[in-house]
Amino acid sequence: MSYCILTVDGRMYTKLLPAPVQEMQRIVGGYIEVIRLLEDLTIYANESGKLIGAPPNRLATILYRRIAGDEKIIVGDVIVFGGFTDDGDMIGLSAKRLASVQLLQEVKSK
Repeated sequence: MSYCILTVDGRMYTKLLPAPVQEMQRIVGGYIEVIRLLEDLTIYANESGKLIGAPPNRLATILYRRIAGDEKIIVGDVIVFGGFTDDGDMIGLSAKRLASVQLLQEVKSK
């Protein structure tokens, strides 16, 4: 199963689970904030991103606003994945969710 990294400069990377917590903290630049969008769609972001002045993440913000319906701005590099098992392990993105996240690349260029 896979997850996506959305960067503040508009790049998108797909990686395979599992990933150690330390690696995910390195990606987001600090302690992790869990932003649960749907049962099968979750964002990991830096919990102090706004406080430390992290730049806006356009792709993550578009994803968040389309689902959550509010005007929150997501900052810093983020990880997008499917959710959690009952034991708390990460679940990768389904093929459908991965395709919908990848469509953000097209939105970004408009």
